[in-house]
Amino acid sequence: MSVWGYSFGGSIARYLGSWSHRVQAIAVIGVPFGRAVHEEFDRFIDEFIEKYEPLARASNKESLNERKRRSTIKAHIPVWVACFQAMPSWPSIAAADLDCAALLLAGSRNNSVMEWLKNNDQSLESAEIQVEIIAGLTHQQEFTKINQVFPIVRSFFEKNCLQP
Repeated sequence: MSVWGYSFGGSIARYLGSWSHRVQAIAVIGVPFGRAVHEEFDRFIDEFIEKYEPLARASNKESLNERKRRSTIKAHIPVWVACFQAMPSWPSIAAADLDCAALLLAGSRNNSVMEWLKNNDQSLESAEIQVEIIAGLTHQQEFTKINQVFPIVRSFFEKNCLQP
C-alpha cells in the first residue's frame, strides 16, 4: 500500500508510514517530520478552538436551533474541534521512525517546512528520505498546482512500489 497526504493528510501519512508494515511508500506534502503540530499550525488550532468550541459544545445541546445544529454537524465542527484539541499530544514522528520509502515534498515558500529542513536535513539524509522542493510554491499551492506536484509524486511511487 502507498499513501499520499497533503497538509493534515501528510501528517496522517507519517503516522501510517511509521506504524504499519503494510505501507510500502509515503509521500508527505507540505508538512515536516517531527511534532504533529508546528508553531504556525498551533496558532491556527488555538484560533479555531477559540472560535468553534462553543458551537461544538452547543451542538450537543438543545440551545441551538435545529437548522444551525444540522449545519454545525454537517461541517464536522465537533469532529475538527476534538481532533485539533488532541493533535498537540500526538507523538513526534522522526524520519528514522519510518519503515518504508518516503518522499517529503514542499514549496520553497512553505516557511514551516523550509525552516524545519534547515535544522534537520541530516536526519533526512541518514533515513534516506527523498526531498523535493518546488520553487516558488506556498503551502496552499502545493495542493492547487497539481501539474507541478503530481509528476514528482507519481515518479516516486513508480520507483518505490511493487507493481501488481
